[in-house]
Amino acid sequence: MRISNGGLKALLVWVLNIKTVFSITVDLTSNESVKVASQTCATGMLQNYTAEIPGVLGSPYSWSTAATVFGSLVDYWYYTGDDKFNNITTDALLNQAGESYKFIPTNGVQGDTSDQALWGLVVMSAAEYGFPAPPAGKPSWASMANAVFEDQVSRWDTSTCGGGLSYQVFGDPVAPGFKVAFSNARFGSLAARLGAYTGYFNWANKTWNWVTSSSGLASSDYHFYLNSSPATNCTSINHLEWTAVSGTYLTIAATMWNSTQQDAWQDRINGIIRTSLHFFNNGIMNEVACEGIRKCDLEQLTYKGQFARSLAITNKVAPFAKGFIMPLLRSSARGAAAQCVGGPQSNLCGFLWNTTYDGTAGPGQQMSALQVIQANLVVTVVGPLQGSLSTSNGSTSATPTLQGSLPTSNGSTSATPTAPPVNSTSKLSKGSIAGIVIGSLLGVTIATGVVFLFIFKQKSSTDKNVNSQSEAWLKPELDGNVKTSTLYELEYIQPQELPDNQLLGELRAPGISSEHPIPQNEVEHALNRVENSSQRNIE
Repeated sequence: MRISNGGLKALLVWVLNIKTVFSITVDLTSNESVKVASQTCATGMLQNYTAEIPGVLGSPYSWSTAATVFGSLVDYWYYTGDDKFNNITTDALLNQAGESYKFIPTNGVQGDTSDQALWGLVVMSAAEYGFPAPPAGKPSWASMANAVFEDQVSRWDTSTCGGGLSYQVFGDPVAPGFKVAFSNARFGSLAARLGAYTGYFNWANKTWNWVTSSSGLASSDYHFYLNSSPATNCTSINHLEWTAVSGTYLTIAATMWNSTQQDAWQDRINGIIRTSLHFFNNGIMNEVACEGIRKCDLEQLTYKGQFARSLAITNKVAPFAKGFIMPLLRSSARGAAAQCVGGPQSNLCGFLWNTTYDGTAGPGQQMSALQVIQANLVVTVVGPLQGSLSTSNGSTSATPTLQGSLPTSNGSTSATPTAPPVNSTSKLSKGSIAGIVIGSLLGVTIATGVVFLFIFKQKSSTDKNVNSQSEAWLKPELDGNVKTSTLYELEYIQPQELPDNQLLGELRAPGISSEHPIPQNEVEHALNRVENSSQRNIE
């Protein structure tokens, strides 16, 4: 059914007088739709990246935030096969690795042991995914990950609390510091994933056993805490909980289960997933320690993206959890997509996925939205590769094979999977912008059918306490003294009518279609399906 221009204009006038922002959700049943949405997020994430110092985002963004950004681009290639960001990603990784390839920070940036491990996990992913190798004469990605691992092994501190990694800022004098959840979780994940790659699991087991017995960083029901104090033999504990921490421990358990098939690791996966439910509100990810009070700092804005990535990894290497994890990733992706309507290009994402656009933007928000959306492609890619470390030039010495004979995208198994294709043909259409797939969608029932209308975003100054013309993205509280407060600018653009010759559907991105919101009880149904399955799952 075709609507006349007059009818279309009348409908637009009615729509644009509504004060609520309507945004489409990416069609998660269409791989092409998810790829287009992911490319839009990645493009927005890099819009102010100059590459003047490869791998450094610039003030006020931390070294760890940069690691999550470039890690998400390694994942982007893995999920989509699009290589448009590969060169800048490779340059960033090589520059930040340093001359020793241990990721000891240079270029004037400040980092600590947890940041170093995070960069190590990025190059570990590059090795697992078959990301294009570094230039000739450079060590392989796996060798760089191993260099980080060996450096961190040397920092294992038995002087307090029986072991663990203490908080240490590189360049500062070494002194017994707090035992920090992030450092030990990332070290343990790196140890487990290197173990799966090479067959050596001693340190993964050792780290897990220390964390769950002596560190004070974990409870018996899989709550993971921020830090513990060596001054009291790790009995004084900061009980803050973060999505990224729980997710990283989940990847340890998932990787170890995949490699050993031991029931104990399956029980741990189930326990962590069940406890992690408190990070979801109506099935959508929520950073409970800071989000409700709007006090998340710049680094904390990356945590949900790290959590989404961990859920995707678990979904791949511990597929018995798929029926529970995927509904959470889908509902969270829809919430994130609804936030991506910011900026003049309508490709900047906010952080509060349970509500309408919050008016903020930045690389942390952008990376988190990218990770949770592209994670929905995890069912289309092969599992992590295996290999071995060479003592000569660091390249893998054997043809990679799949961990645990995991299923490929078509459900079969393969011993010699191919890396994702490059030079993807999926591109953003000129008019595809609003939200993640960027645009607004309103379902209007007219006569015999439903017509979906893409509308332009509107948010009045009475709805948000912001400048109605332009405002810097809202910078949360920071720990340090930051002089440069803004790198992103958002413009709140007034609604526009479609031109007379613009027909319905011409703002639609290729492969994008509307989708009903996820039922609130879908997560509960997924849990029931898992509990009632023949496999011994979440208990």
